[in-house]
Amino acid sequence: MKNATEKSISKKIILFGAGLNGKKALEKYGKEKVAYFYDNNINLINTYIDGVLVISYRKLVSLLKTYPDKYSVIVTPVNNWTICRHNLYKSCY
Repeated sequence: MKNATEKSISKKIILFGAGLNGKKALEKYGKEKVAYFYDNNINLINTYIDGVLVISYRKLVSLLKTYPDKYSVIVTPVNNWTICRHNLYKSCY
């Protein structure tokens, strides 16, 4: 049986934020580990950043509800914590 750390490591990552910090996170974790970007900028949805698809909020919520053990979300924007918190809160309630 896997412990919590091993389970976390085996999950694919969704990077919340496709800006500079998101790109740095992609470099850190690698394309093999990162499944998607999510960003509030609707102009980025369904585009690719360094080969990784940017998904919509609706798709993010759908993935997390359908496959809760498959993905981990890493929040990358430094100055947008309020936006991140609001979006994540909406999906839970």
